[in-house]
Amino acid sequence: MKKAGIIPLLNEGIRLTRGTGSFYLAGMNDPAVAHYQGDPPKIIVPPADSPLNIMLVHQPQFSTEIAKVPYHLQLSGHTHGGQFFPWNLIVKKIYPISGGLAKVQNLQVYVSHGSGYWGPPVRLGTRGEVTELILT
Repeated sequence: MKKAGIIPLLNEGIRLTRGTGSFYLAGMNDPAVAHYQGDPPKIIVPPADSPLNIMLVHQPQFSTEIAKVPYHLQLSGHTHGGQFFPWNLIVKKIYPISGGLAKVQNLQVYVSHGSGYWGPPVRLGTRGEVTELILT
């Protein structure tokens, strides 16, 4: 990925600037693969002077901990919105925020259903999505 100019944000962050605006983008290791990569997931504290802080984390269950740090937005996936009945009911028990936009304290949390699937190539009761976020 690095050869292609993609910066993996595994327990690290970067300030991105465009014109006179900037924001801090951080990523957290996925706990499901952290044992392969050696680093457990941890929340990176953003710079105090950052006007907007965004955390990327594959699984949505860390929102309560992330809300304690000055992040404004958490972007997650992993759940596929439950993908099909009755799995969607189980996913909602495991992940209270299993899809869409929610608020945890002052943190906005968005969990995408994703465009693909996991396991069987089927969706029933949920739709795939490609999310476009416009930061203003």
